[in-house]
Amino acid sequence: KITENGKYVLTLIDSSFNEDKIEFVINNTKPVITLPVLKEDLFTNNGNVNITDDIEFEVEISLNDEVKNKVNATLKEDGTYYVDLDLNSYGKGEYVITATDKASNTIDSQVFDFDATGQLVTTIDELNDALTDSTIETIYLANDLENLTTRIIVNRAVIIEGNGNKLSFTDAINSAPSGEKQGIVIVSNDVVINDLEVEMNAIDGIWTGTYAIQVYKGTATLNNVTTTKADGGIFSNDSVVTLIGTIDVSGNEFGGIEVSNGASTLNATEATFINTTEAFRKPTIWTDQTPDAVVNVEGFTSNNTIKNGQV
Repeated sequence: KITENGKYVLTLIDSSFNEDKIEFVINNTKPVITLPVLKEDLFTNNGNVNITDDIEFEVEISLNDEVKNKVNATLKEDGTYYVDLDLNSYGKGEYVITATDKASNTIDSQVFDFDATGQLVTTIDELNDALTDSTIETIYLANDLENLTTRIIVNRAVIIEGNGNKLSFTDAINSAPSGEKQGIVIVSNDVVINDLEVEMNAIDGIWTGTYAIQVYKGTATLNNVTTTKADGGIFSNDSVVTLIGTIDVSGNEFGGIEVSNGASTLNATEATFINTTEAFRKPTIWTDQTPDAVVNVEGFTSNNTIKNGQV
């Protein structure tokens, strides 16, 4: 009985010195799949997946539960086999890589997401660089970004995946020039922000015009977003803003969401609002000197008697 892994040659010789040889392999080891995982089950840009083994094997690539391709391993000069996959040719989605060798040893990769047009960012510099790179369609925030002192400008169509992380600003933002006191300012159409918290530092009893997120002459969708510790959490400034998911505007000094100036519109019939600090003169939503403002919500009560021109 031969049980140890390896490549063998069995030679049979009879009394007349007739000889016959057979070669065979004993292999109880699964192929090795190497994924360039950057955070949890997500990796971006570099879609290279490497699989290696000592004997021949086949690789199956599944995308969103559909088998996209089957690839045979290539023999290297050292006698081992390998496959180098580039997922860019298959596209964005949820992948599983399966490798099966000739001895029927099979291994499946974990389920993971790949986005060739995405960029994972871990610092404010990486975030700002990604925002200026038009080839990046989705920006994934890998962690909280703290002690930020200047606003983040979004001036092109892009998806920002917050992944439940937080952007925290110091009170330095409150001393910025007029019109620049925002955590995030969106000055483009077709911007989407998902699963993000923006925390300012403007709880000082004084209106300074500090907003956590302002959309200026653009269109944006905010999904599962929390804005806090600003004068106003969200500002639709001559813009169309759509809110979906859970929108938490608690803890803002003068109110949650302002919809003012020009053709400002807030579409929020599919949002669930949280505002634990709503009070008289601290509304969840308000307009200011904008009689044509459109606020599409359900379950709210309006009041236009607190200040002339405000609702």
